[in-house]
Amino acid sequence: MRADIHPSVEAARAMIAYGDENQRERWGAGLLPRQELLHLARERLFAPFSRLARWRKLEIPDVRHAPTCQRGEVRFGTRSPLELTHGEWANYKTILAAFDRERSSPAGALSTHGVTGEVVVVEHYGLCSVCRAEVIGCAASIRLEWAGLPLSREYLL
Repeated sequence: MRADIHPSVEAARAMIAYGDENQRERWGAGLLPRQELLHLARERLFAPFSRLARWRKLEIPDVRHAPTCQRGEVRFGTRSPLELTHGEWANYKTILAAFDRERSSPAGALSTHGVTGEVVVVEHYGLCSVCRAEVIGCAASIRLEWAGLPLSREYLL
């Protein structure tokens, strides 16, 4: 295991309970790659949210340029939303309820592994530098801290 990961008791317990024999052996030898440990943690900790629609990253073709635009540079970013639609709010409440269940239930994936975290609403955007065409989408970012490591996934609102 790389020195920069500083595995904790939670990390070792996750390897013993959810890793395969090969992973447990490499963990014991200190040779399990950080990315493999993170993948295992994500699979376990985000499993309760698997029925939720994942956020799809915005891409250049998503921006609908003005007909006269010479296809300027598109810049992408994230900010706090100023508003949510009826449907986005309903989806946010569903995601937040699922998160709270997993955090508060003694058998929940988050409470079982000593995870802390939050659900943050974010607005992703892409903006053309020439015609100012903009594409916007909102997501719920589930941000966790597990074994001293940040993990996150975004879900469609």
